[in-house]
Amino acid sequence: EDDGHARKKQRQNTPKNNNHAMHPENIYKDTPPDFGMLAEKYPEFAKYTHRNKNGGTSVDWKNPEAVRELTKTLLLNDYQIQILLPDHHLCPTITSRSNYLHWLGDLMKLRTEKASVIQGIDIGTGASCIYPLLGTKMFEWSFLATDVDPDSIEWAQQNVDLNGWQDKIKVKQVNRGSLLMNNIGEERYDFCMCNPPFFEEMTQTGINPKASTPATESELITEGGEQQFVGQMIQESIQLGDRIRWYTSMLGRKASLKILMPQLKASNIVNIRTTEFFQGRTTRWGIAWSFTTDGMRDLVEKKTASTTKKLKQMSSFKTSIPPKTMLLKLQNLLQEWNATCTVNMGGYHLKATVTGRPWDGIEGQIFAFELQILSMSPKEFLSDFKFKSGDKDAFFGLVDHLQNLFTK
Repeated sequence: EDDGHARKKQRQNTPKNNNHAMHPENIYKDTPPDFGMLAEKYPEFAKYTHRNKNGGTSVDWKNPEAVRELTKTLLLNDYQIQILLPDHHLCPTITSRSNYLHWLGDLMKLRTEKASVIQGIDIGTGASCIYPLLGTKMFEWSFLATDVDPDSIEWAQQNVDLNGWQDKIKVKQVNRGSLLMNNIGEERYDFCMCNPPFFEEMTQTGINPKASTPATESELITEGGEQQFVGQMIQESIQLGDRIRWYTSMLGRKASLKILMPQLKASNIVNIRTTEFFQGRTTRWGIAWSFTTDGMRDLVEKKTASTTKKLKQMSSFKTSIPPKTMLLKLQNLLQEWNATCTVNMGGYHLKATVTGRPWDGIEGQIFAFELQILSMSPKEFLSDFKFKSGDKDAFFGLVDHLQNLFTK
């Protein structure tokens, strides 16, 4: 019984597979890799597979070599990309990287004027140079790929050369301290992207010695973690402005959004986007901001719709008081306040003009409103108020006052 309970608890604590929520253009969304087919086609990959109890083909996920070989195989089979993956560097997952790139593709579609060439910056490209390689293949973009680690730069350049994309991807070693300011010269770019280390200390990584995540320390941790890293991006972006159309980053912790969003808003940056990246049982988050008006009309329309919905919720309430009784009580109250009103008892309708906030004893401006009472059920009625003109804040104050008065 204890073992059964433990297995049940383990299943409950296991994150669900979220592949269905991948970016709709991700090639793995509805067609996950066929390990059996790949094993037949690629003998090197086949060495790391085995038949499972269901008769299918499985990969030894605890073996770093197996994970590296799978990544190589997927890139070659699905994207025709050749890659070298040194065993002492981070091995990238293809699904999450392609999710990020597809989201960037969505941001590029927001441009008011279309660009003939899209140029991006990959901050901390790593030994694999995975984002520029995939971005070049998937969208024919051009990249400046930067990193502070000379060993990563050497491997990244080999991967660019291996695919013959020297004219599309420029690999550049940069100094610590500046992410963008001292690294882009006078060029203008359509976006920058980065996948910063999530943590600030190795103890936070929770690295399991049995897990297949060999990586250098600089790939796993950074001073202040991802929050400080992206915070520095925000400060540099304020100086660079629209020289880069979209500043973006992947985040490993949802909590980081709660820290970074106020920083953006405090800097008077209004064109902000966030998203979630789903892949397997892992979720990551994306944040982007721009000093252009790209996509702002869409944002304003969404915000207006959201505000309208909130205002609607604020200007109505349910009560058990019959409509005629409700209208008589409100009519008497308005008369006490020296407000003008007309009532249609048969239509459960009232029009009124009020001056100030008499329920609070405060003088003020005039506002006008209408009230329509709707029958929700024999014993439940909706008082639906509609603002017409004047002091809108006073109008909402009145609705709030009446709700407290008639629903208690």
